Amino acid sequence: MTSRFSQALLLTLPVLLAGCETDGTTTNQPQLPSGLFFGFYKEDRSNIDSNVEKIGSFYAGIPNTNDDLNMHMSFQYDPNCQAINLLTLKGIRSNQLVATGSAKFDRAIVPDTSNSTTISITGDYTSNPQLSSGGYYGGVYGRTDRQPSQPNQQRGYDNLNCSGGYNISRQGVWFLFAEGTRHPANFDINIQANTNQVLWSLPLLGDNKAAQHALISVYDRNQLRSNSTTEKALVHQIFVPATPAAARLPTDLDQSERDYVVTVQLFDSQLNWGAIAQTNARF
Repeated sequence: MTSRFSQALLLTLPVLLAGCETDGTTTNQPQLPSGLFFGFYKEDRSNIDSNVEKIGSFYAGIPNTNDDLNMHMSFQYDPNCQAINLLTLKGIRSNQLVATGSAKFDRAIVPDTSNSTTISITGDYTSNPQLSSGGYYGGVYGRTDRQPSQPNQQRGYDNLNCSGGYNISRQGVWFLFAEGTRHPANFDINIQANTNQVLWSLPLLGDNKAAQHALISVYDRNQLRSNSTTEKALVHQIFVPATPAAARLPTDLDQSERDYVVTVQLFDSQLNWGAIAQTNARF
């Protein structure tokens, strides 16, 4: 990761967390928050040929000691091709860094048929009294298979059973919020099990901006542990317009008789984050 991008992150944080003013205090104490965390990653626009960032689900189980750490990034952009393209990052939690690790994708398509792409992440914890959880984890990620002199090179990935593909940005930012975090306080989500729909309210986001986009993530509760997660936890991800404040989930969810955790996050027209809430569901 280049120092220039790390400096850019410091400028990006107040924008991404619009409405969550932070005093910039980073917690460096050994006992950092642990448990289940849900959030998102956002591609860095300057490293995307199409100049359109993608946002995806990001989740982790953070141990309460300096121990092995699993984090997961979802590249499940195609609503018809779920349960694939989920990247597991393995690392070590330390007093200051959430993790430093890398992983490989299962499959690759043109221009390279190998699975040699790796992504590494670094980050830390920042206190924020405006969040109900008291703070958040955040940091940067980068593709270590790309040189700084090749910022716009990307690689498309797909499953053999799915058509098309997509590109992976060379770097970006990520944020994680503790399970149960609700921000703002008037943000509500509800599940209509009989119609397989998730509904949400539309609070104003940071700087009184309207919500324009929603990231919905559905997790299998049985695959979520108190301080660890598996690559099978995320069963569905969709990125949809924030209005009409409703989205239909797959009908096969109601056939599994499982308990789920549904997370909804809202973003403004510039893809600045502004809201998050979770609820338990059984369809």
